[in-house]
Amino acid sequence: GSSSFTYNSTTGALTAPEVVASNGLLVNSTTVSTNYTVASGNNAFSVGPITTASGAAVTVSAGQRWVII
Repeated sequence: GSSSFTYNSTTGALTAPEVVASNGLLVNSTTVSTNYTVASGNNAFSVGPITTASGAAVTVSAGQRWVII
């Protein structure tokens, strides 16, 4: 446990002041398998192509962005 990290066991969110990939790669799945909301005050990005599984949805709060590159 580092005081620089915060883990919320209710949401599963891990908060850190900075993400560093020592190998130069950040990896994301090509499928969104559960519902997700990009909350107010946040933005998101994914490297595509991206699909959503049957029954899954991504909700983007007003004024926020989800960018797929």
